[in-house]
Amino acid sequence: MNSKVNYIMLLHAHLPYINHLDSNYVEENWYFENVVESYIPFLRMIERLSNDGINPNITVSLSPTLCYMMENEFIEKKLKNYIERRISLIESEISVNKDERILNILELYHKNAMDALEFINKYSSDIITPFKLYQNQGLVEIITTPATYPIIPLLVNKETIDAQITLSANDYKERFLKKLNGIYLSECAYDERVEVYLNKNSIRYFFVDDFAIDLNKDSKYTHYKTENGISFFVLDYDISKFIIGEDSYLSNPVYREFYKDIGYEKDIDYISKFTLSKERIPTGIKYHRITDINKPIDDKEIYDINMAFKRAESDSVDFLNKISSKINSYKTDPVVVTCFNMEIFGHRWFEGIHFLESFFRNARANRNPVQFITPSIYLGNNSGSPVLNPYLSSSSDNGFFDKWLNEKNDFIYPYVYELTKKYIGIINKFTNSSVNAETDRALKQLTREILLMQSSDWATLITYDTHKDYSIFRIEKHYNNALKIINDLNSGKISVEFIRKLESENFVFNSIDWKNFATKSVF
Repeated sequence: MNSKVNYIMLLHAHLPYINHLDSNYVEENWYFENVVESYIPFLRMIERLSNDGINPNITVSLSPTLCYMMENEFIEKKLKNYIERRISLIESEISVNKDERILNILELYHKNAMDALEFINKYSSDIITPFKLYQNQGLVEIITTPATYPIIPLLVNKETIDAQITLSANDYKERFLKKLNGIYLSECAYDERVEVYLNKNSIRYFFVDDFAIDLNKDSKYTHYKTENGISFFVLDYDISKFIIGEDSYLSNPVYREFYKDIGYEKDIDYISKFTLSKERIPTGIKYHRITDINKPIDDKEIYDINMAFKRAESDSVDFLNKISSKINSYKTDPVVVTCFNMEIFGHRWFEGIHFLESFFRNARANRNPVQFITPSIYLGNNSGSPVLNPYLSSSSDNGFFDKWLNEKNDFIYPYVYELTKKYIGIINKFTNSSVNAETDRALKQLTREILLMQSSDWATLITYDTHKDYSIFRIEKHYNNALKIINDLNSGKISVEFIRKLESENFVFNSIDWKNFATKSVF
């Protein structure tokens, strides 16, 4: 009889690189909101659990582009300004509200915002440092993604796949001062071509969605190895659907309503003083609960903090029991793997961090058979595994790639492929030549522009018609930047001033080696 369920919880954090020096874009708020509402509360939770002798053994995927935003001094200043403006808005709302129920909500918001400000002051706004600290203490295992989060099967050139994996592995080693063990392939998009470059960089494991295996023959409650000897884990939607499915815990009527925000309701002149935007954008200040998902947004009841947090505690017990039930699903101790976007907890699901903390505390207090474990520890304890080659697949609908390639966004790919081909050509031209510092600098920045253009986020946003104009703007900007550098390199007239301007805005991958993109004669 099985004695335990091995549970790998992967929290995935990614954002496209957004850094604008000359103006404020509303898209910058994606990062600020996630830091204040998810990343800092998550790190605080790890600290509390550790202080009480509880090791959550969570796996955290941090994309390189997100990491560079966490380390960027200019973005750090904007983050602090964002938090201070949120505090001012909350204090303004406290001064005009008389309803005790709303004042209770505002007091919690004020406490959270002040805690976020204290946290960034403690770490000089460097959010990476506490993640590194907790990894070094063995509380979390940090992995990463391909460099700029492209969909690997949609990359035509093998040189591009090589660069996306190799740059990411090198960047991880430079940042975290240790070898990269595992990778979260963007959106679990698997293509057998990637294995050559995983092996090249000694990456031990990756994750796939359950579309990648035949569930009629193969179990998702074990780990596998490909013929190339790389381990992979299969995500379990039967468990994760309770958090990300249509009828998940998040739809409970007592939880806070995410979409009803004072940024959409109060006088725009009043709100814009705090948001610095003439557009109606979310402020994070929300006073209502879901009430009934079928009710219109204007017909919601006031949020009750205590009721919602008690519900989060009971849902965490239910989630723990559902994982425990898998003990009977396999002949030996099963491994259950789930992946959630980190911003679900705290940002999208206000009560989510409390849910997580209750989940770990309940498992410890009740001696539950669920054992929290990271992939590296699991592989160290379980060396034997069946050999299986996953199917071409992704985490999108039915395992296909429609989200990133469809009639709405297919116009971007000819530009991406055309410019990538030109880029590889010019890299091949310079690879075996002695280049001066000016040319090397231009080639490095050219590589950054190509990589940023390949981000899958732009195609996704265009598909959902969300921030579509911004996405097209970014694709066009990186395309034009790269094309100018290519033309300058071909003409032998490099504009150092132009390169310097791009470096100040799009400086990712400090130790970038553009030769990673060169065509290799033997693989």
